[in-house]
Amino acid sequence: MKRLLSLIAVIFVILSSFTISSHAATPQSPVSIVFDGKNATVRISINNTHYFYLQFSKIYLVGGPQISKLQGLKGESIKNMEVKKISGYSNIMGNYTKITMWKTIEFTHNHGKYRNSKIKITIDFYIADKSYRKGDFNVNRSTIRYDTKIVSSVKDVYILLEEHMSYRDLLSHNSHVFECNHPNNHWTRMNRSLEAKEHRFGQDHKGMIGFGHNKVSLKYMWDYQNDIRTFYKYDGSQLSLYFSFKNTNGSIIQDPYIYLPIPITNSNPVVQGVQNVINYAIDHALSLGIGIIIAAAILFSAPLIRRFRL
Repeated sequence: MKRLLSLIAVIFVILSSFTISSHAATPQSPVSIVFDGKNATVRISINNTHYFYLQFSKIYLVGGPQISKLQGLKGESIKNMEVKKISGYSNIMGNYTKITMWKTIEFTHNHGKYRNSKIKITIDFYIADKSYRKGDFNVNRSTIRYDTKIVSSVKDVYILLEEHMSYRDLLSHNSHVFECNHPNNHWTRMNRSLEAKEHRFGQDHKGMIGFGHNKVSLKYMWDYQNDIRTFYKYDGSQLSLYFSFKNTNGSIIQDPYIYLPIPITNSNPVVQGVQNVINYAIDHALSLGIGIIIAAAILFSAPLIRRFRL
């Protein structure tokens, strides 16, 4: 019996040390990125002093390109998305991490002719070691690139994707949103607008929005090609950005970019919000430990049972 108790104690010590080391083996990275599928949110922390929040809020089906009053539109909320993470290697990106968030949405409430229509939204985030170029955009180790893919059961309609963005600088206690519409890359503060209105950001076909205190620290950019139109609301704290896509054949792809002020290092796991990925090894270690304990109990209990019978 003493041998059994000793074995169980040793197993628990090993499992405890494994759990602690899995969280503390790597140094703290200056960039922390949390992918929250429940709230369809990406949260970025830089040096625990600067925070950027990106939320995929709602999706709409509309009949025409003229969207004069977004307040009257009935959208479906984007929440409880599935999330998964994989790591890989390619000649272009080098070592990379890919995080996928996806959800199928059914339009069920007061949507007229679009009722019972279904939309699947898939968002693939890429964080890579190597610098490369995608279209007119340079992607480096400070960049989070993501592809938004929308597949719908209806065609020849307009799909509107609502995203919320906010930026906090704890050192200055004051942050602003900037836009750049000048050839010399001169950034100016965004005007507030409590009502959604159409606006074209950036230069030519490059959409550009900046976040920071007195100057731009973090940039959010996208490509205006493929008949994309943009609307926005800004209350001085949160920016609501609406992408309008012309859905001709039932499939839409967009690839925005988030440029951080410092590189994203691989010294610490980038993804902290995907619990089923991060805790995979720990969960299996615990399962293995429990199995060993049960097996040991059976092994050591057999002689004890024979002794009692004798």
